[in-house]
Amino acid sequence: MCRQEHRIWKREYALRNTETVYGPLFQYADAVLPYHANVIFPQSIAFHKWDEIKRTYQYLTIDDRFRDRLDAFSRKTEIYGERFHKVRQFANNTAVEETTIAFPSYREVYPQFIIKADGKESHYDISESLIRQEPPYISAQKHKKEDETHEYFITLNPIKGGKGSVLIYEGDIKRIFDEMWDRCHKRMEQNSDVQTLRKEYPEMIEEMQSIRKELIRRIQEPWKI
Repeated sequence: MCRQEHRIWKREYALRNTETVYGPLFQYADAVLPYHANVIFPQSIAFHKWDEIKRTYQYLTIDDRFRDRLDAFSRKTEIYGERFHKVRQFANNTAVEETTIAFPSYREVYPQFIIKADGKESHYDISESLIRQEPPYISAQKHKKEDETHEYFITLNPIKGGKGSVLIYEGDIKRIFDEMWDRCHKRMEQNSDVQTLRKEYPEMIEEMQSIRKELIRRIQEPWKI
């Protein structure tokens, strides 16, 4: 094969990889990364597009070094996802346990924070609020419009189904709920999986951003051959 033929073959090979691997991965990263922009609390991270490519022959066309890097990151996201699931379950169980202590007349119920504004309701899941490290009332205040009137409620919904109770978030109910939230938050702070997620999350996002830059380089490469 002469030098010109080799150059043409190399360019076509790189273009094929761009169309089947680098391009789809770049589009995936570009869709995922904005979701994590300026987010300081842990969020779920996945690398599904690479998992799809691994099940095709295109997986074998990627050079070993970059393929190993993508494989390693994919494994990290799987481990991270398992830990995130454990944290979410821990937050859920903590909310249920602390609700039983805070409201002893209610058994096996799960609390939700509800905001009523202009005839619409917004529901805040307590476990998600715990992961976000922000009380639902504070979150509600951040999104409140100047001319908007808010009403706040706590619902205690039976885990096994059935009609729940709605409590107005004021007076003793507000005090009891806020104290319950503080206890839940303290337990979350002491959880080792929560601490690990907080450390790993920015590292994972930084790695995905780095992979995106490498994908751009590889997408542009055929046009330089």
